[in-house]
Amino acid sequence: MNEPARAANDALPVLLPEVLTAEETATFLRLSTDATYVLLAQGKVPGAGKVGGAWRVHRKTLEAAFGDGSLVPANDTPRKLPRKRTRR
Repeated sequence: MNEPARAANDALPVLLPEVLTAEETATFLRLSTDATYVLLAQGKVPGAGKVGGAWRVHRKTLEAAFGDGSLVPANDTPRKLPRKRTRR
């Protein structure tokens, strides 16, 4: 039986299946679907893999990595994005 998962800072549990689609993963991480696909392609989402050409993510692995509401896994160091240069 699926146990209720809690999205970051939610008071009510969200029922999610054991294996998530990219769209369900985006909902869990509170990101756009496009941003989630980028993270999946970069290998930044633990427990993710392609099945028949579609992304699938193991919910328990995702909860273990991002359960505290952080979008940065504990073993990953956030990097600063380069600043855009403006023309004068």
